[in-house]
Amino acid sequence: MLAYVDAEALAATLAAGEVHFHSRSRDLLWRKGETSGNVLHLVDISLDCDGDALLFQVNPVGPTCHRGTRSCFDAADTPADAAAPKSPAAALQGFEWLEKLWATIDSRAGADSAISYTARLLAGGVDAPAAKSLRKPPRF
Repeated sequence: MLAYVDAEALAATLAAGEVHFHSRSRDLLWRKGETSGNVLHLVDISLDCDGDALLFQVNPVGPTCHRGTRSCFDAADTPADAAAPKSPAAALQGFEWLEKLWATIDSRAGADSAISYTARLLAGGVDAPAAKSLRKPPRF
């Protein structure tokens, strides 16, 4: 979801470990899920390169959107529990390919690195997949 956070909301989020926002329409602080129970448990916060936007990584309890969908960017008729790979929301938004890619990488992560190029890249740490374009993959 996308929402407005001011200094008060950020301080409340950090103190409680649950995401708070500032409602500009009601001009007040609110904790996500205070009436629905669909809270967002804070995992991590990242600041963008300009220092003017925050990305909250969360573990949601229930649907994120007030419409009952998994995301505020899902179609209104998308169920909140849509499975990640091949979810209707991903297909509607054009992200289905990304979820397929993630599932493929995840399925190969535990493979024998002597056989799997993907497993070998992942075993090399964060820099190995990024540097893969600098060398040719082995042929099997």
